[in-house]
Amino acid sequence: MVPGDGDLALGLAWLEGEVARTGVPMLAANLQCGGASPFPAARTVSRDGVRVGFVGLLGRSLRVPASCTVTDPKTALDAALVAVEGTDLVVLLSHQDAAEVESLL
Repeated sequence: MVPGDGDLALGLAWLEGEVARTGVPMLAANLQCGGASPFPAARTVSRDGVRVGFVGLLGRSLRVPASCTVTDPKTALDAALVAVEGTDLVVLLSHQDAAEVESLL
């Protein structure tokens, strides 16, 4: 999953707590909070011999907690793709508007 407006509006501590409590993986390649990434940029899952890489990106206009910033999606995507290199398929989980996604394509 990628955090959205509602998730982030409840605060980073709440969101991190929910991720820890539920075990639901959260990805955000371009979210920085206090100089660190609160969630991994990418994740690889293997099922029936197929390796799928997942990358999460947030839009630049997304409201984030005061201690957080959304960095350049293209730069973050390029770096995250290295982490999923060699997978059979890459899935982009995006919380961006259509124009932002189109610019990445």
